[in-house]
Amino acid sequence: MTDMHLVFAILLITTICFLVPRFRADLVAISALLALLLTGLVTVPEAFAGFSNSVVIMIAALFIVGEGVFQSGLAQKAGNLLVTKTGNSEWKLTIFMLLLVAVLSGFMSNTGTVAILLPVVVSLCRQMQLHPGKLLIPLAFASSMGGALTLIGTAPNLIASQSLHDYGYEALSFFSFTPIGLAMLAVGIVYLWFFGRKCLINQWRRRKVLRLPLTRLS
Repeated sequence: MTDMHLVFAILLITTICFLVPRFRADLVAISALLALLLTGLVTVPEAFAGFSNSVVIMIAALFIVGEGVFQSGLAQKAGNLLVTKTGNSEWKLTIFMLLLVAVLSGFMSNTGTVAILLPVVVSLCRQMQLHPGKLLIPLAFASSMGGALTLIGTAPNLIASQSLHDYGYEALSFFSFTPIGLAMLAVGIVYLWFFGRKCLINQWRRRKVLRLPLTRLS
């Protein structure tokens, strides 16, 4: 087996382990690094070079900040604000939810933001007798779009800034992505409300029609 085949094998196993919820992501990453080191594909200095990278350190710090936001109750207060400000209006609930999750995703983990707001949104959907998919799918899209609002919103933004600095260019500032991110967010909200909702509604109607004969047979 050549070095290239060995690298692809380790990469494939690592990807599969990342997809299995049973395995912790940090342990999988460390195990992949050790596998590359023990097989001689990377040297010891190369294996430890990543730990001195400013992007890696900043991403690790963001996990600490995000956990602090959760433990302090700030994220829960944001969820409570969603409940008190929207009332029984589907329009207010959708727009306010999209804006709230986008802003939170710009400063903390997208996954953590969705995990905090998901039970709140599902509870509101039950109270208003709405299908949860009408809000949960836009919730997921808004969290991704919110990551493009700031430099720390998502890891690729940090990597792009660090790459510019490494090649002698001026690094990106904290709000360099904000103008483009706001434009993308505005277009995304308009699309999700006027077109995305109709696509979701039509999809659920087709599913109900397809399931109708089975229901009758049972």
